[in-house]
Amino acid sequence: MSRREGARDALAAAADSGQVAICSNCSVPGLVERTLDRTDLAGDVLDVVVTSVDVGWRKPHPRIFEATVDALDVPLPALVHVGDDARTDGGAERAGARSVLLADTPLSTVATRLREGRL
Repeated sequence: MSRREGARDALAAAADSGQVAICSNCSVPGLVERTLDRTDLAGDVLDVVVTSVDVGWRKPHPRIFEATVDALDVPLPALVHVGDDARTDGGAERAGARSVLLADTPLSTVATRLREGRL
């Protein structure tokens, strides 16, 4: 199990900016939480995990993003979704949230951009 360079810093910066959620297309109950534990990423910064197996919708469907903001109790336009797949993660933008794709914004720059208010 590996962790992407910059992931821990990006999560910490996100937590400094507000609540943090993981929104995943995982179809295995509990797998996301176990993976986060093994990579030591969840820590104290993660507020909620939303998975397709739990909510019944997969990205890019708007309902999984709506379930995420409902769990965070924030409006959809306040959601900044960071992901690596334009087809699925880009669904956040089509749903009314903001989508940050790692092909355009490298993970190593996400923390700095969050702290500078550029995401």
